[in-house]
Amino acid sequence: MKSVFRHVLSALLLAVLSGCCTTPRNLSFVKDDLTRYHDECYGPQFSAAANRARNYLTWRAAHLRPGEKAGVVFDIDETALSNWPGMQVSDYSMAIFLFEHWANRAICPVLPPTLAIYKEARRAGMSVFFISGRPEVLRAATERNLRRAGYTDYARLYLRPMKYDQPSIIPFKSAQRKAIEAKGYHIVLNIGDQWSDLKGGYAERTFKLPNPFYFIP
Repeated sequence: MKSVFRHVLSALLLAVLSGCCTTPRNLSFVKDDLTRYHDECYGPQFSAAANRARNYLTWRAAHLRPGEKAGVVFDIDETALSNWPGMQVSDYSMAIFLFEHWANRAICPVLPPTLAIYKEARRAGMSVFFISGRPEVLRAATERNLRRAGYTDYARLYLRPMKYDQPSIIPFKSAQRKAIEAKGYHIVLNIGDQWSDLKGGYAERTFKLPNPFYFIP
């Protein structure tokens, strides 16, 4: 009986250990999936999410209170600008020196659905703010890229300080939104591709855009 029990216990232990050590898919297949997703699904899904944000903005613009200083906050990467060409060149690498080399070229293409939201906000008289996890060293290139993409009349660009050492970008981004509201603005919409773009409060409504390519805590 003890022998049978030992055999059963061994079998259960092997099953548990096997379940914990399932071999993941080959990385090349995952990259193929991401490329296929980008080519077939990303555009429609991005447009659908952006359109929901734009519809809310249109409604909100029609219901501004007298004297209300309305503001809209945008993230930059995979929100206002696309890094897809850079991701292809770097084979999906998120090495910071590769990203900074790419971003310094100031040639990130515009994401048209977001530009449409930006233009809607400006037509409605709302102030636009960009809050990005890009480091401060990329300010000149980022400003140049935004202008080239059509974002020509925004109120302010906030970039991550060079000595920022928090494990998450949430404290930085939420602090900038708090500072914006402290200046008398009411942020009616905050839009980004990472949940960390949106968490931390100081926004009436938030809208999440799709991004399966990388994760920023």
